[in-house]
Amino acid sequence: MDGVIIDSEPVYMARQEAYLTARGRQYRPEELNRLVGASNREGWELLLRLFGPGMTMEELKEDYRRYQAGKPPVNYSEILNPGFRKTADALRQRGIRLALASSSPLEHIRTVLKECRIEDRFEEVVSGQQFTKSKPDPEIYRYTLSRLGLCPGEAVAVEDSAYGIQAAKAAGLICIALRETRFGFRQDAADYQIETLPQLLDYI
Repeated sequence: MDGVIIDSEPVYMARQEAYLTARGRQYRPEELNRLVGASNREGWELLLRLFGPGMTMEELKEDYRRYQAGKPPVNYSEILNPGFRKTADALRQRGIRLALASSSPLEHIRTVLKECRIEDRFEEVVSGQQFTKSKPDPEIYRYTLSRLGLCPGEAVAVEDSAYGIQAAKAAGLICIALRETRFGFRQDAADYQIETLPQLLDYI
């Protein structure tokens, strides 16, 4: 979802950078780049490491909530990938079944889909919150395939992050990467690379 359906990663990173700066914490950009494609739990763990000793996870979460209180929420409809609806509708017209497998918490996924008015595009919606391991572990993709009743060779994953690409390939899927150059990770493990979502229609 994040990075493919919505261009949320720069938005989240800007909010985290502002928070760390406001709290006087030093960090290297490449450290925050590791958040891209990570699970919610892994993201909090990384922020906690940047804070160093002296703060618990509960204290960090509460402090972050206080910092964000009163600030405008993310408008997900504004960062919806402009090619998503056209591409999803065209794929469904071709008889292609669509599922969403995201590392994000299920509540967050549902919020994004509702605000973007795209809840009806997916046959299955799966959250990384359901599993003990997140991407790059392939568990989420294997589970999603089982929900669809498909073998790996009958499905294609669309990813942007290195973690997501690794998970898809470990599950035996063909992986198409939506080109992303802002965060310093590599996409060369993907089978194909596209510049825009509508280009999926040339491959599927």
